[in-house]
Amino acid sequence: KMAQGAFHTHAATTRLSMKHLTGLVKDVCEDTALPSSVGSANTAREAFFMIEPICPALFETLIGQVVENARRFSGQPISVRAILFDFDGKPVLDTNSNKGNQ
Repeated sequence: KMAQGAFHTHAATTRLSMKHLTGLVKDVCEDTALPSSVGSANTAREAFFMIEPICPALFETLIGQVVENARRFSGQPISVRAILFDFDGKPVLDTNSNKGNQ
């Protein structure tokens, strides 16, 4: 949701757009069946488990969008750290270890 530019990420407040995610999958991932699968997902969790083994590079694109949207939301030139966690609470990607997204 944050990669889409939404900052109210509670399920009742902001809906996740699988269309946005599907478009990113088409742009970033080589697997031609993955966009359709992700587009059919009912939840971000379901999409995550489809994407993780096939196209983990997509997570770098998503976290980059989170950082850029957070900067735009703040209206100030700020440093932003974003951490993407899996559904077991383990970090998948941390912009502190990827200096290009800071």
